[in-house]
Amino acid sequence: MQITIAIKRALAAEVRFIITQKHSTFLLVLLFFKTGYTYMVKLMKQKKVKTRTTRSQSRRILRRKRDEKRIYLQRRRPNALKPNLSSAREGSNALKTGF
Repeated sequence: MQITIAIKRALAAEVRFIITQKHSTFLLVLLFFKTGYTYMVKLMKQKKVKTRTTRSQSRRILRRKRDEKRIYLQRRRPNALKPNLSSAREGSNALKTGF
């Protein structure tokens, strides 16, 4: 009877060791994949931050596009349709001078 109890204990310890070894291997692999996943998410977030522009930069880009459109439209318009702003530039009143 003592021999069977000793054998059962030995087998139980051996089975427990195999289970804990598999469990620890599983935990190590899980930890490895979790670390890789968090690193990948961190890199993806960094890429998003790098490509995003601030409000002032996006407005500057928009303003530049509007100015380019204005210049393009002015070049397409004939010279006769351009307003004469020479008197306004000189500081005189256009209504008084008639020009």
